[in-house]
Amino acid sequence: MIGKIDGVPYFYLAIDPATMDEFLEEFFMILNVAIGGNLGGAPSSSTPWPQTMLVDYVRVYQEVGGNGTFTVGEPPLAAELGIYSESHIQSSVPLNITNGADFGGNVLNISSTSTNVTPLDGTVSLEVVYNNTGSSYGGFLFGLGGGFDISSYQTLKFSIDQAAMPGMENMNIELENPGQQKFAVQLASYTPTITGNWATYEIPLVDFTGADLTNVNVLGFWQPRTAGGVLTFGTLYFDDIHFAGGGS
Repeated sequence: MIGKIDGVPYFYLAIDPATMDEFLEEFFMILNVAIGGNLGGAPSSSTPWPQTMLVDYVRVYQEVGGNGTFTVGEPPLAAELGIYSESHIQSSVPLNITNGADFGGNVLNISSTSTNVTPLDGTVSLEVVYNNTGSSYGGFLFGLGGGFDISSYQTLKFSIDQAAMPGMENMNIELENPGQQKFAVQLASYTPTITGNWATYEIPLVDFTGADLTNVNVLGFWQPRTAGGVLTFGTLYFDDIHFAGGGS
């Protein structure tokens, strides 16, 4: 689920089958004015009354080609599974971005709704400013909950605009299994498709040798560096990060 203001996404909320299975079954919606509870507290003699709720419209969307039926705990497999993407939004993966500074790495400034460059996909891109704060490593990761099954997909696809970090020639792209088992490939090993300033990469998941693709809990982008292996700093923009090659 995506929340938008004036058409611009400001939060992404995944449907977690373990805790939100009601959204994977047939359901109806209730619009009501709740009285009391934790938000406003218990009503009193000073509570304004009557209360009014004005509803402009209610819209319900269904994925094109979807049949509207689900099995609890088993959402339908999409051909493409979005991680950070406005086009590929059929996803059970939470948008949970962790700054490498939390692990002692260099500090990053991250915006998930940047409009500082023209996005390749949709209206915003992921802006990541890599700062030199004295650490020997740095990056960010997407937390995929307690573990996510991506074994039915074939490739990891994403796009990078590195115009503001021209010295970058390589970085680590990592999948991680629970227990901090890390499996990395090198960006320099792949030839991107270029569209303006955007370089679009397609990395076969089989290249993450040894990774358990049925239980992935981290996707990371680490260590931007020069061809000589020296850490480099500046701003990178990421867009349309998703797994592809699945099917219903």
